[in-house]
Amino acid sequence: MAANSPMAARSTSSFVVRHERLLIGAWLALCAAALGAMAVWGIAWNGAERLIDARSEAWVAELETARALLDSGADDRALALLERLDRECPATFVKHRQDRERERLLAMLGEANLRLDRKKRALEAFARAAQFDPKNFANHFRLAEAARELGESDLARTEYAAVLAIHPTHTPSVAALVDMNYDAGNYAPIPELFERYIDAWMLATVHVELGTTRVALDLPVDGSLHEVRVPVSLPADWKGEARVLTHGYSARVESLRLVAPLLAGRYGEPSHVEVDCTRTGAASGGTRTENGELAAESTESALALGQISLPQGASRAELKIALFRPIPLELWKQAEKSFSNRLLLPRWRELQARIRRSGAPEAGVVFED
Repeated sequence: MAANSPMAARSTSSFVVRHERLLIGAWLALCAAALGAMAVWGIAWNGAERLIDARSEAWVAELETARALLDSGADDRALALLERLDRECPATFVKHRQDRERERLLAMLGEANLRLDRKKRALEAFARAAQFDPKNFANHFRLAEAARELGESDLARTEYAAVLAIHPTHTPSVAALVDMNYDAGNYAPIPELFERYIDAWMLATVHVELGTTRVALDLPVDGSLHEVRVPVSLPADWKGEARVLTHGYSARVESLRLVAPLLAGRYGEPSHVEVDCTRTGAASGGTRTENGELAAESTESALALGQISLPQGASRAELKIALFRPIPLELWKQAEKSFSNRLLLPRWRELQARIRRSGAPEAGVVFED
């Protein structure tokens, strides 16, 4: 009661008036102290952050040194360095700032152990990488390849299957599983494996080059003919070479049509220039087959369609094209025999329209999450 009385209020007010300058000074001193503390904290934190960055950069530099040692054949030195780095900065959490570097360390650690015939440790390193980031198909593939090389067939099959669960069009894993079953005389699962590979959804980017103009097209790799249209901008009286770059995929390119822009006051369909690609063209990075298709052999595969003249220019390119997924020769032979062995030759003949015994091994291997 006394604290809330008018007398108490007057006493407090009187105290503030008498000590006004002292209170203001105390408040300013408190603010200055707070700002100083914040400044000291900021400097300390930035310094610690710079120290952490410096240590991280040094760690990555040592990782590059280990890679150089492996490339030069100094496997013992590389292994010693990698084991030390692994002890100091073990790969434990995939969301770490340097998760890719730690993943790379485990891959190199497995590689070094494999080269030095330390089989168990090699498998342990590759297995740790697969556990560290199980969504990265490359980790499973490295483990599968090492397991197969070291005679761990069950583990290899499991890891190849793990690759295909993430990346169903990974040609090397399909070929490896087919090969393992074929060598064991187990033909039964091969037709299903092969058809699953052929039917899996796959998208690839090809490019149409018109002189210095390059246009990207995303196309299904399913062996079926697709008609695509894409805008271009080529001026009147344009002349140049036309090419279709398939980047390692075999292809059937039926036609390329370049359509002139619509002009005000001109009636009817715009003029166009059409190239019959089944009759003309020269292959690079592969061979041109008798029916005019491109059988790719490297990622540089392309079909050159010669010089084209466009009196009225072009505002649209129309392409009829089919892309075929890579099938190495050995995979083709093993699949064909397996279909025959399982009395599935009619089905094999049905597939012929959509598959080709060609394609660069690298095509379709790269996969982005």
